[in-house]
Amino acid sequence: MARPDAAVFDVIETIFPLAPLRPRLAALDLGADLDLFFTRILRDAFALDATGTYKPFREIASGALEVLAAQRGLAPERSAIDAVLAGFATLDPAPDVRPAMEKLRAAGSGPALLREAGRQARWIAESAIRRRGEVAGEDRALELRAGA
Repeated sequence: MARPDAAVFDVIETIFPLAPLRPRLAALDLGADLDLFFTRILRDAFALDATGTYKPFREIASGALEVLAAQRGLAPERSAIDAVLAGFATLDPAPDVRPAMEKLRAAGSGPALLREAGRQARWIAESAIRRRGEVAGEDRALELRAGA
């Protein structure tokens, strides 16, 4: 069987688990809403990208969090929202990521990260690169685009 030239991985929840954000959301009484919060970020990022509109990930995530809080009858301080958003830049790759990437390279398949919704997830990976050096050893980055 021929080996693939590359293996493509999604960034958020595949390379970077979101569970470490739950305590930050719990501080806003939204700890049970991590999945809903993230799906709303994705929804809004995809919709913006489909219309050719770019907004930074942080802006999209902030809007999703503010709306979610309002729907729950909460009015968190700006600093509390910023604390949740800052958590994205502190996410670490899952423990099995680096060994998997090294195994792929040793087999001759270069790993690539899929950055969904245009550029929206890039800053998470880049923050980890700045903090820890090489995230997962990505050789390439691919972006999904509306109409592609």
